[in-house]
Amino acid sequence: MINYTVNKIKNYQFFDGKKLFEVQDTYDDFLTSAYYESLVEAYILVGEQKINLLQNRKSISSFQNNHFTNEDIITLAEIFDMRIEKRESYLYLIKSFRFGDFELTENEKYLVIFCVENYKEPEHIFIYGVWEKLYNTNTKFS
Repeated sequence: MINYTVNKIKNYQFFDGKKLFEVQDTYDDFLTSAYYESLVEAYILVGEQKINLLQNRKSISSFQNNHFTNEDIITLAEIFDMRIEKRESYLYLIKSFRFGDFELTENEKYLVIFCVENYKEPEHIFIYGVWEKLYNTNTKFS
C-alpha cells in the first residue's frame, strides 16, 4: 500500500554517465553516450543527496512484477498526475507522447520517475520529475 505525500523538486542535477546537467522540473533530451555502460553511472543530485537512476528501479505497471498492484497504479496516477493505460488486464502509467514505459527509482528521501528509450543502446531519456517524500519516508515502494 502506498501512503506517501510528496513535494515536487523544481531544481536538481542530472548526471547521464558522462556529463552533469542543471535541470528545472523535467529533463527530455538525448544522452551524451549511447552506451549502456555509461547509463549505469547515471544519477540525480538534489543538494548533496544522490539517487542512482538504475539501481532499484521498478517498472510502474502491474504486469508480471511484485512491485505494484492495480490499486497502487491508480494511486500513483493520482499522486503524479499521470494517465493509466490498460494493456490486456495490466495497468501502466503513461504521459502523452512518451516513447517508453515509466520506471520509478528512489532512496530514503527522494523518488524519481523516468523512462529511457532502448536500454541496450540508450539514446534518449525523459525524467518526468523528482519528488521529496514527506510522509512515511522509511517505507519504500516495494
